[in-house]
This record gives sequence, C-alpha cells and structure tokens, in this order.
Amino acid sequence: MPRAGIIVVGEVESTQSEARRRLAAGQQAPLWIMARRQRAGRGRKGREWFSQEGNLALSALLIEDAPRAHLPQLSFVAALAAHKALRALAGRRGRADIADALRLKWPNDILLGDEKLGGILLESEARSGRGGSLVIIGWGMNLAGHPEHVRWPATSLAAHGLTLDAQDLAGYVQDSFARWHDLWRARGFAPVRAAWQRRAWGLGERLSVNTGKALLSGIFRELGEDGALMLETANGKVYALHAGEVERTMPGGTGEI
Repeated sequence: MPRAGIIVVGEVESTQSEARRRLAAGQQAPLWIMARRQRAGRGRKGREWFSQEGNLALSALLIEDAPRAHLPQLSFVAALAAHKALRALAGRRGRADIADALRLKWPNDILLGDEKLGGILLESEARSGRGGSLVIIGWGMNLAGHPEHVRWPATSLAAHGLTLDAQDLAGYVQDSFARWHDLWRARGFAPVRAAWQRRAWGLGERLSVNTGKALLSGIFRELGEDGALMLETANGKVYALHAGEVERTMPGGTGEI
C-alpha cells in the first residue's frame, strides 16, 4: 500500500467524515486523518463513540480494487494492526502485562483483558463509474479515558497506569496496517484469519450472540473463512454468524434462530 503522511487536525465532526470531505475537495487517496477531538464520533450501527482529548481517533481512506464481498475482511486486518501497535508500544514502556492482555473480540473490538479498549469502524461503497470501492477504516482507542455505563465494560490505558501519545500510536498503527494490508492483498484472508484467531477473545469458550432475531448461546468454534463467527449450539448445530453483538453468556439463549 502506498505510504501517506498522517494529517493531524484539532477538532472535527469525526475523522470518517473529515476523510470524505477532503476526498470530495480533491485530495487523493490514501488519506490518513487523526483528530485531537471529535464532536460526533461514531461506532457501529450509528452509535455515538466516546471521544476525549488524548484518546486516538484515526481514519484511513483507501481505494480498493478487491471484490466487494472481501472488503469486510479489512476490519480484521485493521484489528491486527491495532493489536500489534498497542503491543509494541506497551512492550517498549516495560508493560508486558498490558501487551499480553490484549485480545481481539469479534467482530471489531480490541479488549484489555475482558474490558473494551477500542474498536474498528469500516465503511465502504462502490465508486460509481470509476471502478473500485471507497473504504474508510476508523480506529478509536481509549488511551486517556473511557466511557462509563456502556453495553460492554470499557477501560483505558491510563486506568492501568500507562500513558501513550495518540500521535505516536497513530504512526505505529499506520505502519502495522501497511504490512498486514500488503499480506492480505498478496495472500488473501487465510493468514489474517489465522493471526486473528491466535489473538481472539472467547475462542473455544461459551458465548452469547444477539443476532437481532434471537439470542444464540454456544461455543465459539472458529472464525469462518469469510470472517463469520462459527457458533456451535447445544444441539450440535453450527451457525455462521456474519453480524451480531457478542454478549456475556446469560441464561435464556435459545440456541436457535
């Protein structure tokens, strides 16, 4: 992937929106945007994303010629880039405990232990008449602070006594993403899938997944070859889940959709 400098801005609505605005104004992809503050950061399904100065808000805008069906795989590429960057910086600060506690939660979260440290937002659309697809990948990382009273317990690096500079982390993420992206383009999803599974939270364990239609409970057997969560329910049936919210296992999962 061609290298691009990271554009650092003070305050924007969101880095995803700023990347789109700059592309429309004539700037060329790839574009990397980091904001010190976001007024309206967003996560999956249009949810508000907690933004605090000192946290990482970073987006990369790319033009991809891969089949559109393969583009969701880039969220796993982005998660691996974040994991590698965080692990490297924590290790350099002598915090092997933090480096070793980093996990990737399906489909797009970065955990520290069992608490959410960050997330990935991937947006894509076809480029009408111009070929390829527009892809914007957003990284949000709780470095200085984290939200309270959220769906999944959250944490920050500061809460664990580690201070990282957001711009330093952004550079590490960009470098790591370039390597994983090149590997994905050269060899497909298989090496990404294998690497993601080695860092996966909950693999081989009992999970509950809210599909929007039902609450499914079962064993997270593996990541499918297309990125699906393969969940084996109590009746032995294996579901390939392409969307849903992983929840802490609770009574009431039907095991059926």
